[in-house]
Amino acid sequence: MAGGYFLARPVPRPIYLTQGLLPDLIFSASHCIGKLIPDNWTALGWDQLDEKQRRKFVPEIGVDQTEIPELIKWSNEHREELGWGNMFYSADSARSFVEHFKLSTQNLVLFSIGLHRKHVSLFLEETRSPEGIVASGVWLMVRKSIPPEAGGRSMGYDVLGYQLAWSHSWLCYSFEKDVNDRLGIRPNVHGFIETFEDAEEVAEYANNSDAPIENKPWLPWLVTIHHTTR
Repeated sequence: MAGGYFLARPVPRPIYLTQGLLPDLIFSASHCIGKLIPDNWTALGWDQLDEKQRRKFVPEIGVDQTEIPELIKWSNEHREELGWGNMFYSADSARSFVEHFKLSTQNLVLFSIGLHRKHVSLFLEETRSPEGIVASGVWLMVRKSIPPEAGGRSMGYDVLGYQLAWSHSWLCYSFEKDVNDRLGIRPNVHGFIETFEDAEEVAEYANNSDAPIENKPWLPWLVTIHHTTR
């Protein structure tokens, strides 16, 4: 089931990740690794950001600082298309954002994450927001039980652990070395896990690790690339 759509620009492999096991550029729905666009919840609070934060925020989105008022306006007018956690509820909403702000599509990735139906109940139960806290966009998307947009290109599986709207990837804890050494599973050329069976093994390893309990359950999510323009 689709867990939402994301816009990102791949980033250089962080120095803590194993050279030789991962490509030079990586992306993820993880908020530690991914430069996700737009950081809409920050944009809505633009007036509360100081100048240093604004200078940092603008290049990450890819729009000129003079367009920030329009970004805030767009985010408010399209609130129903944006989920908490920097995600879009449809690929076309993401494409509309790209087109409206004339973002460069060079090195821009539009991708979805999808959860196998066997893990849906566990995810919805274990990552439900406490009463009084808005549900994450990914949680709401999975609950709809809608498959990802057809016609995309599978990149492999990312193993993610969610805490409300924010996620960690198995790479955030440098599991790629242990998994390679102990399980004989290594990332593919895109930096993801090639098969569902291997991704489930990695998820089990992460769930039995010393990673913080709030990030569990770790689950395998299929990453699919979609066209950034219509």
